Amino acid sequence: MNARITTENRAMSKNWFLAVLIVFVCAAVIGVYWPVLHAQTISFDDTQYLVENELVKNPGWSSAQRFIWEVLEPSTVKGYYQPLSMLSLMLDYSLGGREENLLPFHRTSLALHVANTALIIVILYMLFGQPLIAAAVGLLFGLHPMTVESIPWVGERKTLLAAFFALWCLILYIRYARKNTKKLYVGCLVFLSARSFVQADQRTAAGGDAAAGFLAAQKT
Repeated sequence: MNARITTENRAMSKNWFLAVLIVFVCAAVIGVYWPVLHAQTISFDDTQYLVENELVKNPGWSSAQRFIWEVLEPSTVKGYYQPLSMLSLMLDYSLGGREENLLPFHRTSLALHVANTALIIVILYMLFGQPLIAAAVGLLFGLHPMTVESIPWVGERKTLLAAFFALWCLILYIRYARKNTKKLYVGCLVFLSARSFVQADQRTAAGGDAAAGFLAAQKT
């Protein structure tokens, strides 16, 4: 009994230590990327996603329906079915985001990047049980130069959302593989399905998809 209590106390202490590390890492990421919130540059495909996108600039149920149901021939961003990404940008527009005020867009993007950083730390801790190593890798991801462009680039919201859903899918799948609970597997499928409605490019999200496939192969 005493051994069991000791083990539980150690696990609880380790979890609290992990939580503290996550807070510090996320605070560091926010501090480094804070200046990005004031970026006011429109570039590349931002014209399709914001400047010339009449559905994003007219928030409402009608615009939302078109984002959802225009599957084969989207009327705004040609060739890409990405309803969750577009709905996310439309929500930011309804909160005051404009071409001359990109703060709401950057704020949401930074929040998603910080969340993804925390999720990566959680995944690594679940797999290896080493909080310091998990936090170090999470910090490397959070501050890596290759992750910068997704925050000030309005059109890259899809990359952040894709990573967010893919990482949650991995977390639930790891728990399912250990507990074999159908609810966890259903949750995994829900996030995987949400990931498919984001239509991200192949850089950030591909890693999550590949990892999910690897875990599935190991399970079978």
